[in-house]
Amino acid sequence: MDGEKQARAFALKDGGPFAFAGIWDRWKDKETEEILESFAIVTVEPNEWMAQYHDRMGVIIEPRNYQRWLEPGEVHTLPFDLLRPYPEEDMKSWRVSDKVGNIRNNWAELIEPVPEDKRKSDKTSKRAKSKEDPTPKWLFE
Repeated sequence: MDGEKQARAFALKDGGPFAFAGIWDRWKDKETEEILESFAIVTVEPNEWMAQYHDRMGVIIEPRNYQRWLEPGEVHTLPFDLLRPYPEEDMKSWRVSDKVGNIRNNWAELIEPVPEDKRKSDKTSKRAKSKEDPTPKWLFE
């Protein structure tokens, strides 16, 4: 990696979808009475393979554990055992366009593989903008 950040896509080797562990809450600001909803992806130390790319990784919940993760419970019954790195032998990764780091870029081709030896500074052709932006304006407000 030579200290240079490179955009990457991560997936399960079997190509199936996966879900991250997340937490959500709604609360009311006591001063303004404003309702705030917040969400976060739960992260853990990376497995050895992922550590070559990042210093943490999102917790991936296996389908058989979805219900356990989503069920409300008392502190002593929460599924803390699920907070672990996903097995590296079941994951894959590939280099993708560095344009993925910009929220204005939102098209499927961004996750198509880019040659590993292609330097970040290499110029690529710009994607033609459509006349109508398909992203709802409220999505980023």
